[in-house]
Amino acid sequence: MMALGMGEALPVPSLEAEDAIWFSTEEVLEPEEAWKRLTEEGIGKPLGAGAFGFSTELYWVLVEVCGAGVGPLVLDIRNPHIDHLDAWLVAADGSGLQYLASTGDALRPLQRTTPNRRPVVQLPATAECHQVLLRVDKRMASVSIPLAAMPVREFEVFELRVDAIHGGIFAVFLLVIALGIVGFVQFREPRFASYSVYATARWFYLFLASGYANMTLLAAHPEWTNPLRVAAVLPPLLALLWFTGDHFELGKRSGRLHRQNRTIMLVTGLSFVVVVVGRGLGVMTVPFVLKGMYLISGMSLLHFAAVVWTMWRKASRATGYFVAAFGGSMGVVGYVLLEELGVLPFLDFAVPLVLWAALVEVVVLLIGAIQLVIHRLTERQALLIQLEQMESQKMQAFVEGLEEERLRVARELHDGVGADLALISHQIQQPPALVTALQKVIRSVRRLSSELNPTGIQRLPLDASLRQLAESYAVVPVQLHLMLDPWPADVPGRIEFECYRIAQEALQNAVKHSGASQIFLSLHHDADERTFSLTIEDDGVGFDPSGETTGQGLNNMQFRANIIGAEWSMESALGKGTFLSLSGSIDAVSDYNSP
Repeated sequence: MMALGMGEALPVPSLEAEDAIWFSTEEVLEPEEAWKRLTEEGIGKPLGAGAFGFSTELYWVLVEVCGAGVGPLVLDIRNPHIDHLDAWLVAADGSGLQYLASTGDALRPLQRTTPNRRPVVQLPATAECHQVLLRVDKRMASVSIPLAAMPVREFEVFELRVDAIHGGIFAVFLLVIALGIVGFVQFREPRFASYSVYATARWFYLFLASGYANMTLLAAHPEWTNPLRVAAVLPPLLALLWFTGDHFELGKRSGRLHRQNRTIMLVTGLSFVVVVVGRGLGVMTVPFVLKGMYLISGMSLLHFAAVVWTMWRKASRATGYFVAAFGGSMGVVGYVLLEELGVLPFLDFAVPLVLWAALVEVVVLLIGAIQLVIHRLTERQALLIQLEQMESQKMQAFVEGLEEERLRVARELHDGVGADLALISHQIQQPPALVTALQKVIRSVRRLSSELNPTGIQRLPLDASLRQLAESYAVVPVQLHLMLDPWPADVPGRIEFECYRIAQEALQNAVKHSGASQIFLSLHHDADERTFSLTIEDDGVGFDPSGETTGQGLNNMQFRANIIGAEWSMESALGKGTFLSLSGSIDAVSDYNSP
C-alpha cells in the first residue's frame, strides 16, 4: 500500500504492501518471540489490503518504513477501531526491540502514547529506514489493518484537512436534521419527521465510526466504544425503513410492500433490543452480533431493491430521489459488509467512503426536501388565494341578497304600508294631532323606502343623490354639512351606486351609534386626474378599531370599495369621533350592472 504524502516539496516516505508481513495467533506472545517468528522462521505473509474478516486471534505485523531526509515520520493505521495496538522499534543492527507506543480505542486518550482518533505511531528521525513490529488486538470485531506513512508536519496538515471535511459533513447532517424538524412542524408531513430521525441516527453512528466519539463523548469510558458502535448499526437501518415507507407512501400505494416494510421494521427493532440486552448481559460476542446484523442489513438491502423496483412505475420522481440519494450509500454499505466479512479487500480513504456516500445522500435529499417545501408553499398560497376568492364570492352573494331584500321591503313599504297610511290620513280629518302623527309616519316610511331602493341614483348625479340622502335626515337632531363637487355624467353607474351605499351606511352608523351632533360629508372630483374622493366625518364618541365590532357594516363598506377598485380607510378613537375615506379612479369600472 503506497504511503500518502501531502507536500510536494518533501520526499514521499516509502511504504509498499510487500514491505509489511503478518501472522496471527490465539496465544499471547512476547514481542521478541513474534519478531523471531516473522524474521527467522519466515512464517509471515504479505499484508496486502489488510482486511481479514472476523477473528479471535491477535495479529502481529512487521512493517518497514523509509523516508530519506524528511525528518520524523508518522505511521498511521487508518482504522479508527483498533481495540489495542502496541508498537516496538527494531534496532538498526537487528539486535532487539525498543518499545514505541500503545494506543487504540480501548484506552483513554491520555493513556495513549499519541492521542488521536485512530492509532498513530510516531517514529524517531534516527535512521533512513525503520522496521516496526505491531501487535494488533481486534478481537471484538472484524480486522482491517490499512497502513500509511508521512512526515509529522504533513500528517498534521493532513489531519486538519480531514477534520475539516468531517466537520463539514457533520454540519450538513445537523442542518438536515434541523430542516426536517422545521418541515414537520410547518407541514405536518411524516416524511420530514422520519428523515430527521434517520439523519440523527446516521449522524450518531458516523460520529462513533469515525473515531471522534473516542476523543469526546466516550473519552472517559472507552470500554463502551465497540458495544455502542455495534448497537448503533441498527437504529439508522430502522429509521431508514420508516423513512422509506413515508417517502413512497407505501400505505397508500402498495399494501404488500407496506406490510413487508413493517415486518422488517419489527424484526430490526427487536434485533436492536436483543443486541443491547445480549451485550449488556455478556452472553453475546461482538462478532456474533455483527454477523446477525449484517444478515438483517442484507435483507433490508433486498427490501430496498424490491421497493425501488415496484415504485418505479408508480412514483418515478420519488423513486429517482431515492435511488440518487441511497443508491450509492447502499452500495457502499454492501461493500463494507463484504469487506468486514473478509470477502473483498479493504479500500483505504482518508475520509471513508461511507461518509462521502452519506454526504451525497443528505445533499440529494436536502434538494428534494427544499423542492417539496417550495411545492407545499405554492400549494398553500394557491389555497389561500382560493379561500380569498370564495370569501369574496360569499360576500358578493351576501351583498346581492341584501340588495334584493332591500328592494322587496322598499316595494312593500311604498306600495303597501305607505299607500295604506296615506289613505288613512285622507280619511281622518280629526283630531289634527293624529293627522300630523300619521303624516310624520308617512314621511319616515317614504324615507326608509328611498334608502332601501335609491332609484334616484339611477337618474340623478351622485352629488344630487347624496344631497337627497342628507335631506332625508332632516328629522334627526344632527347637523349635516355638505361639500359636494358637481358630478360628471360619464362616471360608471356602479361607482355611483357603491359610493351612495357607503355614504348611506356611514351616515346610518353615525346617527345611530356615534351620538354625534355634527356630520361632515364631502365629495370631490378631479376631472384632470379622473379621480374621486368621498369622506364622512363625525364628532361622536368614536370607538376602538382594534377591538371587536359587531355587525357587517364595516365589512360591507370595505367590500363595496373593493368592487370599484377604490381605497377605503377608517380612523377612529374613543372620544374623538370617526373619519371614513374612500378614494379611487372613475375609470376603474367600465360598466354598471344593477344589483
